Amino acid sequence: MEHINEIMMGVFVLLIAAHFGLHFYLKAVKKRQDKQRAQKKKDAAETAAQENEDDQAKN
Repeated sequence: MEHINEIMMGVFVLLIAAHFGLHFYLKAVKKRQDKQRAQKKKDAAETAAQENEDDQAKN
């Protein structure tokens, strides 16, 4: 009976480790995606501003 308890404790510890591993992995992925979105948004704003300046220079 003690053997089953040791196995269950090992499974429990493994599940907790997997949970935290996925938590930190997905957190890093989200942070990377947010950074890419912010960069794209910044690039789009700069492009729009440049196009606006070009249009005003033509007029």
